[in-house]
Formats: sequence, C-alpha cells, structure tokens
Amino acid sequence: MDKLIFSIDLDAFFASCEELRHPEIKNKSMIVGNKISNNRGIASTTNYTARKYGIKSGMPFFLY
Repeated sequence: MDKLIFSIDLDAFFASCEELRHPEIKNKSMIVGNKISNNRGIASTTNYTARKYGIKSGMPFFLY
C-alpha cells in the first residue's frame, strides 16, 4: 500500500483571513495572538509584512 504524507503550513492562515475581512489592513504589519495577562501575550502568527521585521510565531509581545 502506498502512503501519502500531506503537510500544510498554515502559519499565516489566520492573518490572511483577517486581511480578507478587513482589506484596509492588508499592507500593514499584523500579529494575531492571545492575551495572557493585562499587558502581555504570545503571537500565534504574523502576516508577511511583519515577518520582514523579524517578528515570528511564538514570540512574546508586550502592550504598553
């Protein structure tokens, strides 16, 4: 029996969905994440514009 291995990279999926829902943010840097406490969280994903600045999935972020 032949095996099929299927891998999908959905890292920017959530960011792409938000860009489709809100076209006005398409060319702006965006982080999709969750809030852990009052002023910090973790990035679930970023769009490609934010990745140009070195922001990646799993990075902590702080709100000021």
